[in-house]
Amino acid sequence: FKYDGMLNSFLTSVAHLLPFYSADYVVDIDWLGNPDIAMYSIMIFTFWKGLGYFMVLYLAGLQAIPAEVEEAAILDGANAWDRFWKITIPLVKPTILLCTMLSTIGALKVFLEVLVLTDGKADTYTALFYVYDQAFRNYDFGVAAAAGLVVTFFCMILAVIQFRLFGEK
Repeated sequence: FKYDGMLNSFLTSVAHLLPFYSADYVVDIDWLGNPDIAMYSIMIFTFWKGLGYFMVLYLAGLQAIPAEVEEAAILDGANAWDRFWKITIPLVKPTILLCTMLSTIGALKVFLEVLVLTDGKADTYTALFYVYDQAFRNYDFGVAAAAGLVVTFFCMILAVIQFRLFGEK
């Protein structure tokens, strides 16, 4: 995400594909300092950081589907679309629930990425960064504790909603 970092270097190297390309064209985007794109940069970073973990979980869920169920559906004449919606999705539903819960809670507790990459500047102020800011910069521990409870309560509400949507009846 630096000016001379890998992302800007890659974009500069493929800039010749653009219609307005000139030989001295250099991409110098301030990914973490520009308030319009800083939060998107942190989102991309957080997504990339968790992608492998969630892919392993989904792979484990897909491998847990018994081959006999797929074979029986094929013998009964089910096409790929029907097998996907009527066999794969229902049997992978617990994994989908786990991944949505972990990713939602992970998105709500984004703190370290903001602290390390932008220190809360450039409109990247998140809920947990607010808790940190109130507690350890403003020394207002009461407000920080209350904000932490609000974040916890919000996580619990989202967890209940996700269990209602994806959980077993």
